[in-house]
Amino acid sequence: MPGSGHSSRRPRPLAALLLLAAASAAGASDAPFLWQVQGARATHCLAGSVHALPQNDAALPAGLERCYAAAGKLAFEAFGVAQLGRAEYVRMLGAIANNEPGGLRARLGRELHERFAAQVRRLGLEPVQFDAFRPWFAAQMLSSFLQIGSQLQEELGVDRQLYVRARNDRKDVLALESDEEHRAVFTGMPDEASTQFLMMVLDDAGEPGTGAQVVRIWRSGDAAALDQRVNRMREGYPQLYARLLTERNRRWLPRIRAMLNDAVPHLIVAGAAHYAGPDGLPALLVREGLRVQPLPPARADADDAYVPGLSSR
Repeated sequence: MPGSGHSSRRPRPLAALLLLAAASAAGASDAPFLWQVQGARATHCLAGSVHALPQNDAALPAGLERCYAAAGKLAFEAFGVAQLGRAEYVRMLGAIANNEPGGLRARLGRELHERFAAQVRRLGLEPVQFDAFRPWFAAQMLSSFLQIGSQLQEELGVDRQLYVRARNDRKDVLALESDEEHRAVFTGMPDEASTQFLMMVLDDAGEPGTGAQVVRIWRSGDAAALDQRVNRMREGYPQLYARLLTERNRRWLPRIRAMLNDAVPHLIVAGAAHYAGPDGLPALLVREGLRVQPLPPARADADDAYVPGLSSR
């Protein structure tokens, strides 16, 4: 999806989660979805994020604060700050437009289009307003409309908060993919993955409170609940799963390896789903021989908290 203007953001609840860190499902975790990686010359942090948080629960976990304090450089999925030139803008419009005779209905088929039309009408809109769009863009638009009135705010998302702070603190900020690469994830999305994207948004719309549930899972570090959601995405929307997660993780891996060879500690932040399961970044890094471990929570009886890159345990 097009960038946020500061860091990559996603409007869909399901694709914005996941990870794999041990913690209790009850109560907030000190270090949810955080890993430490021993590089050649420094210890680095991997952080699974959620892209929106409510104003009354926007504080970052203590473990993430420790990682931020130790990091000299931060890496995010993408920035989305590049201005589109005329040629790029025309290409973007071409990627969004649905020129197939019969419009969106023809691409989706009768049954799926009827589900889509019913959901759109519940929002006070008309399906014809989406006819000119390809399914992936209709999915993004529908997801945005579904979030109207939600307490979740993207400007308070984990990645956005960290990006703004890093800029203010004059820390180096890097991207795992260029803005052009990030846009191409969506604009070049194959038809089957594009349709599955819309199916996923419709399925999530039928589960009220999904966004708030995601925040609760993230806060508590409930790995089992997140694994369940990611498995649902892998099994129910396999082409979309490959497009949004597997392909990008593998493309990012050489760039992350280069960051981990730096003597300056890095904090690498991406949607938590990128860190989950056998296709997740921790698993890929372990297969390449790196030591990846969950970040230990601060001990209540410790005189000073563990700080990645600075402390040793």
